[in-house]
Amino acid sequence: MKGMKTNETLKTVQSLRTIHEGNFSDREISSEDLQLVLRASVRAANASARQSYSIIVDHAIKEKFSWPGEEVLLFCVDFTRIVDTAIVTNLSI
Repeated sequence: MKGMKTNETLKTVQSLRTIHEGNFSDREISSEDLQLVLRASVRAANASARQSYSIIVDHAIKEKFSWPGEEVLLFCVDFTRIVDTAIVTNLSI
C-alpha cells in the first residue's frame, strides 16, 4: 500500500499472525470467558460475510490427544457453505 494512507484498523489486520508452538495452558477458563471468545469468533469478519466454519466446544477430545486444559475449540470448515457462496455470487468452482 505504498503511497496510500492506512487507517489503524487496517494496520492491525495486516499485522495479525498466528503462531502455534504447542504451548497449551492447563489453566481453567471461566464459562463467561469461553462465551466471550465464542461470541467474538462468530462475529469475526470472513469471506463473503458467510460463516463458512463451525465451532465445536469439546470436553472429551482433549483426553484423546493428551491436550491440557478444560475445553477444546474445534474450528471446522464447512465446504458446503463455501460452494453455496460461490453459486450465489456466480463464481466458478
